[in-house]
Amino acid sequence: VVDGETVFLKDRDVEKPIVNKPPYDRNIGYLPSEQTLFPHMTIWDNIALPLVKRGWSKSDIERRVREVLEITGLNGFEKHYPHQLSNGLRQRAMIARILVYSPKVILLDEPFSSIDISTRVKLREELYEIQKRYGFKMFLTTHSIEDIFFNNQHVLVLVNGMLTYNGGLFEEEIVKNEYLIDSLDFIKIPVETVKCIGEDEAIVRVSDQVYSLRYNENGS
Repeated sequence: VVDGETVFLKDRDVEKPIVNKPPYDRNIGYLPSEQTLFPHMTIWDNIALPLVKRGWSKSDIERRVREVLEITGLNGFEKHYPHQLSNGLRQRAMIARILVYSPKVILLDEPFSSIDISTRVKLREELYEIQKRYGFKMFLTTHSIEDIFFNNQHVLVLVNGMLTYNGGLFEEEIVKNEYLIDSLDFIKIPVETVKCIGEDEAIVRVSDQVYSLRYNENGS
């Protein structure tokens, strides 16, 4: 939790909560929507910077940076400067700069919003694969329905600063939440129940058409 100058992280693997630590000691990664690579530094130097700040040896830095270049598909681009790369490759470099110091938590703020659709889909898939492989926690802030549905392990919905939903995106929960129905672009159609047949079937009228519907396993 970040609150002004206060940083608090409590994990079952940590004996004491981490409070008021400098950024390089917090072991929390942050990936903003805007690109924040240092333009005067090569991709290698950008990725290595967190390890330099943490006092790693040159040999350990070289070993770890090469590992991360391989993981993020940036081999061959390490001598380039940010302006020489596409938006997608720059975003990969930002992800690599976070992964290089193995954070326990990564905060992502609209990380794919400035990337073209095809690159966005590929990067999103790769990032979640990396998460599964290394087991760190991710908190994603997004307005993209695609991002939400891609990995909806747990969803918090905020409306005007108020928590309106807390859980997974399951159909039986969505239909109970008016805001979710609107924000996820579900189409609401007025339905008139004509007749119930047993416990799991009904005859309904939509406009001037009559349909037979069965109650599905999701509860809607």
